[in-house]
Amino acid sequence: MKEDIIEDLLIKYILGEANADEATSIEEWIGSSEANAKHFQQVKFILKTSGDLAQKSPLSEQQAWENFKIKRTASPAKIKFIKTTIKWYWSAAAVITLGFTAILAYYLVNRQNKPGAGWVTAVSQDRSIVVNLPDGSVVQLNKHTTVRYAAEFRSSRKVSIDGEAFFKVVHNPRVLFEVNVGDVFIKDIGTAFNVNTRHGEVEVIVESGSVKVTRRAASIALNPHQLVRIRPGNTALQMEKNDDQLYQYYRTNEFVANHTPLGRLVKILNDAYGSNIQIRGKELADIPITVTLKKESLEKVLGVILLTTPEIHRMDSGNGIILTK
Repeated sequence: MKEDIIEDLLIKYILGEANADEATSIEEWIGSSEANAKHFQQVKFILKTSGDLAQKSPLSEQQAWENFKIKRTASPAKIKFIKTTIKWYWSAAAVITLGFTAILAYYLVNRQNKPGAGWVTAVSQDRSIVVNLPDGSVVQLNKHTTVRYAAEFRSSRKVSIDGEAFFKVVHNPRVLFEVNVGDVFIKDIGTAFNVNTRHGEVEVIVESGSVKVTRRAASIALNPHQLVRIRPGNTALQMEKNDDQLYQYYRTNEFVANHTPLGRLVKILNDAYGSNIQIRGKELADIPITVTLKKESLEKVLGVILLTTPEIHRMDSGNGIILTK
């Protein structure tokens, strides 16, 4: 692929905006050489840095860009451009390493987020972040999550998500709040709920208020302590009771299980720690666990679970941890 096409696709891929074919092409390109993999990490670093700084900068996009040009003119010897034909974000890489990060990084993010651009994108990397929406609603993103919302948000409160996020929505009877995940739509008037799109399914848990979840011809209303899990083949939506507070862990730094099946607790732990804990046998996976754990090291968390549930035993393998009876 041509260099300019590669760079455009890399940006789309990191922001979660690439389609399936584009994502496959980029993954093959990254894996084809060490230089390509390094190139990918550089782009990812620039976007992460610019995203962090964009939330803090008081400058408008135009002010940031004009200030950068003035500083560049005043100190030309300090800036080393990698290639004269390379795009603006590669010029940014050199600038970031030489002290102009706050100015240019803010510009890089806001070039796509300015009014009229259609959508604003927020991306979390290795930690949870909080995004304040223009209507006063608040979204807390779990790590490795992308949220996009309409630039003209007050008249169109539409949000899309890839990953996991908790929404605390401000009531506005004139403009409904809508979260979109593929062909699943979650409509809300004013409430608090969690959306998780990982593991090949969409999980919606309501903490307060109520939401309406729709997929094609099927719809369901959820109230507090209720959830729905939607898998690709589902033709109907089924409400389930939710007794635990595990979905809150990235907000509270606690794992709260209340007669929660061990399988669900392990699934959350794997998400939280990036671990590979496996359960041997469905009977063990269904064992109910009631425990409140601080989000400390994985070793400490597993130690408490094993102490409070003696029938669970641990085996370490080269690929991770196995829990057996």
